[in-house]
Amino acid sequence: MTRTLAALAIAATVALIPARAAAQSLGYFEAAEDVGQPALAGSTTYDADAQTYTITGGGTNMWATRDEFQFAWRKLNGDFILRAHVAFQGAGVDPHRKIGWIIRQDLTPGSPYVDATIHGDGLTSLQYRKTAGGITAQIESAIKKADVVQLERRGGTYIMSVAKFGDPFTVTETTAVTLPDEVYVGLFVCSHNPKVQETAVFSNVRIDVPPKTAWTPYRDYIGSNLEIMTVATGARTVLHTSPISIQAPNWTVDGKSLIFNGSGRLHRIDLASRAVTPFDTGFATRNNNDHVFTFDGTLLGISHHSADDNGRSVIYSLPATGGTPKRITANSPSYFHGWSPDNKWLIYTGLRNGNLDIYKISADGGDEIRLTSAPGVDDGSEYTPDGQWIFFNSTRTGLMQVWKMRADGSEQTQVTNDQFNNWFPHIAPDGKSMVVISYGQDTAPGDHPFYKHVYLRHMGLDAGNPKVVAYLFGGQGTINVPSWSPDSTKIGFVSNSALPVLPSGSVVFDGKTLAGWHKPQGVPADYRGGKWEVVDGTLVGDQDPPGMGGFLVTDKVYRDFVIEFDVKLDEPADSGVFLRMGEDGKNHQLTLDNDTNKKFGDVYLSWGRGTVHEAPEGKKHFKQGEWNRVKIQIQGEPARIQFWLNGKAITDFQHTAETTSDVPKEGRIGLQIHAGKDWSSGSKVRFRNIRVTEL
Repeated sequence: MTRTLAALAIAATVALIPARAAAQSLGYFEAAEDVGQPALAGSTTYDADAQTYTITGGGTNMWATRDEFQFAWRKLNGDFILRAHVAFQGAGVDPHRKIGWIIRQDLTPGSPYVDATIHGDGLTSLQYRKTAGGITAQIESAIKKADVVQLERRGGTYIMSVAKFGDPFTVTETTAVTLPDEVYVGLFVCSHNPKVQETAVFSNVRIDVPPKTAWTPYRDYIGSNLEIMTVATGARTVLHTSPISIQAPNWTVDGKSLIFNGSGRLHRIDLASRAVTPFDTGFATRNNNDHVFTFDGTLLGISHHSADDNGRSVIYSLPATGGTPKRITANSPSYFHGWSPDNKWLIYTGLRNGNLDIYKISADGGDEIRLTSAPGVDDGSEYTPDGQWIFFNSTRTGLMQVWKMRADGSEQTQVTNDQFNNWFPHIAPDGKSMVVISYGQDTAPGDHPFYKHVYLRHMGLDAGNPKVVAYLFGGQGTINVPSWSPDSTKIGFVSNSALPVLPSGSVVFDGKTLAGWHKPQGVPADYRGGKWEVVDGTLVGDQDPPGMGGFLVTDKVYRDFVIEFDVKLDEPADSGVFLRMGEDGKNHQLTLDNDTNKKFGDVYLSWGRGTVHEAPEGKKHFKQGEWNRVKIQIQGEPARIQFWLNGKAITDFQHTAETTSDVPKEGRIGLQIHAGKDWSSGSKVRFRNIRVTEL
């Protein structure tokens, strides 16, 4: 049940990205490399079909004052949650071989860091180094031989959560380390022996970024992963990702598709092709996450926020293939949860006179029948396949627990009685077990909010042998509706993350050297100087000698492309990006002038042609003293040039044959240090994260 319709304020189109297509060669990660120069070079392989990482690493140790290991990494800012199932391959040589997650200040061997590490002998610990080149410390976990590892940064606290698959997490944390906002995060393997290599496989790898601290529920949303999981093993597959809130997948009876909601509409994903198509619900375009097929797959029940009821949720039924809905409930709000196996009854949660209780109603409509009346919240009702019992969740004894009752509401009996808040019992089609979503006690018993640490737990219908089968960041919308596959082996669900999409395109600056770049000598004499160097992963430029400018250009020639990068400019400093640049300097220039002119995104033609397009909006969006994100696209002939600054479209200029008559149709990409006296001593221009996508 959802009390407020999620995501209606967002555009009605669900933006979905196939997980395979979105994956880079290293999946979540930007790069993989050895840190500390191990004697034996390591490697990282990403299997996009299995969504697993196989990492082989050498290295003397990750301890004391320096580290040697193989590292698959990406950069992240702010708060985040890193999680994976981990497994050594083979018996190994040294009992102190290490695998896990690590957060590092930089890629130097003695960098400050925090890691969650599993040793070959089973020791599980939170390790950290406070200062560069300092001594490593550790906090040992009570859990040995953990195979599920999570490492979270929450403000200045670093939290390790570990478990043997099936058990809840055991938590260890530290505030002893201070790392910068931008850090390197990723998976690692260290053999703890310079003469050997060790290999580990990492599965169910997730990097979850929570919403900003001041987010407002049911107004602010983060992205979603639509997943399926084999319940017996916990093996998960991301089918689709979306930048908006998608929720509540349930399996079609033929096992070929999942139905889910997003932005008020229902959608179908074909499991074979992973193609997504709209599901026709007629006028009902303000659906929440309560939609359920009949046991025989002929009908679909939905909850639509009806304008006739002042936006309150009303239950409707329609053919399972789509069509015009038929209203079932006269009273609202009503939140649909299940059908009886004979298709004669619908059960749902109704809010009546301030009380949330379970009701049932004939499939033909008519009067509703109240099934529960105990104080507190009753919700999440679902029939067993034999039609004899209705399972539901209730706060009547304090925490939210699973209960059951006969189909007529009699014999109301508590099923679970543990330390969790258990919601939405979903009964397997074979009638032998159920899956619930379990919140911790940091959540109010009567609430099932978005964006929490939750478990999916599998257990018998008597709550016997409970086992955590999924550790995830989610909550509302994760598993609100029946989501078992018809063969009772898999479930579908949604997890959540605001993880930024990795930059696309090819890296043209490696952050270490000037490889792939050179200084052109055919340009005017006052631009044959300048000093370019790499400092802490950043390309830094300065006049040298004073007053003398210079260029740094790519060795490669480009025609149509997109270039993206971060730039920070001292004040005053004057720079620019040169497109299709010849060795003589003729080009299209996009200005990055942080001198008295403050021009960002003007189109300028060299030499002597001058400005052909001004972009006065640019200076409004440039952040002084900070890194600024720039995207530039050039395409066609005459060229169309577009410029974005910190996500804001600034320039969209179409050249004519006249304006580009003597500009090369292809050429190099150039970065500029402007010549002249309008440049303070010590001022610098800085570039990083430079990527190019050819069109």
